[in-house]
Amino acid sequence: HVYALDTRTAEERWRFAAGGAVRFAPVAHGGNLYFGSDDGLVYCLNAADGALVWKYRPSPSGERVIGNSRLISAWPVRTGLLIEKGIVYFASGIFPYEGLYIGAVDAGSGREIWLNDTSGDQAWGLNYGGMAPQGYIVASELSLFVPTGRGMPALFDKGTGKFNKFLNAGGKVGGAWAMMDEGALFAGNDNQGTDSKVAFDGKSGASRGDQFASFPSIDMVLTKDIAYIATQKGIYAIDRAGNAKATADVPKLAKEEGDLVKSISTIRERHKAAVKANKAGELGKVTAELNKATARLAAIAKEKTTLNAGRVTWFVSREQLGPL
Repeated sequence: HVYALDTRTAEERWRFAAGGAVRFAPVAHGGNLYFGSDDGLVYCLNAADGALVWKYRPSPSGERVIGNSRLISAWPVRTGLLIEKGIVYFASGIFPYEGLYIGAVDAGSGREIWLNDTSGDQAWGLNYGGMAPQGYIVASELSLFVPTGRGMPALFDKGTGKFNKFLNAGGKVGGAWAMMDEGALFAGNDNQGTDSKVAFDGKSGASRGDQFASFPSIDMVLTKDIAYIATQKGIYAIDRAGNAKATADVPKLAKEEGDLVKSISTIRERHKAAVKANKAGELGKVTAELNKATARLAAIAKEKTTLNAGRVTWFVSREQLGPL
């Protein structure tokens, strides 16, 4: 079901029953609501009263299969819908060899603009055996990025629906999460156990070769200055500039710290030898070196603490969170 509630009283205004589960949030546009369902249909409702404006089936039939202990379409719509300039973009189907449908329809009438029905043929080209569209679709000016379940997003031409490429970050990196920000696509959630978000060019889909962040996050919302990250522990507000600086500088300091620890060990051996040999001049020189090295070691620890503290603006633990 899709429900409309009064924001002041939480009283139900209307409800609409689709023929299957609605797994992603509806999109509001021009007085209407748009969403996809496990029944394989894309819906448009009047936001005021929940009346059906139109529905569109991209797949060839209403064939049903068992999915999540329910009867669902053999081609469920398990992506969020994206609406730009009066066009609704979607993906239908999760079994590559049974057929996948990436499409665009007119937001007002539901008229088909284009439909790519050959994407399932690309199953050989992606980790885990092909694209299984699941997640929120995102787009740049010319490209459409479709999250593919456990693999990396697939890139399509926004104007024609032509399949372009599968993004590749190396290793087993992928998932249903993707985000556009300032012309860059961020995607990926697992790299054989290490959580990561990898940056890609928003036009070509080419990897930028850098890792945006490593954080055990469930979801993320970006602003210009802050990244709000939901985790199992709670919600973090990450200072983007501070995090970038810490990510760049802390490893350098850690290397210097390691080199200093080795150097201090050597200096201490020299100090012992000078004491044993009763060489006052050498002892004074070695003592000065030791003091300088230990002072720098303490300074590095302080710098690392300051840099890491600059990553997080605030944190709210899960125990402090609750429903509205």
